[in-house]
Amino acid sequence: MEQFKPIKPWKFYLLCGTPFYLLLVLKITGMVNWSWWLITLPVWLPLAVAALLLLMLALLVLWPRGRRGHVLRDLWK
Repeated sequence: MEQFKPIKPWKFYLLCGTPFYLLLVLKITGMVNWSWWLITLPVWLPLAVAALLLLMLALLVLWPRGRRGHVLRDLWK
């Protein structure tokens, strides 16, 4: 069985932190006049997508499928 690879937080910082800090500097220096929602978008968008995927997975696991059981149980049979 394959071992799980450890999570590397530096990838998250590169994907989310770098654009955020760049947009933050542009906003503070006055080079862009965007909303703070757009400035913080690189931080909260991946978290929102992950939360949405977890919600979809939870619904798939918990959604009853009549008398036959749950959806995932039927998939493994």
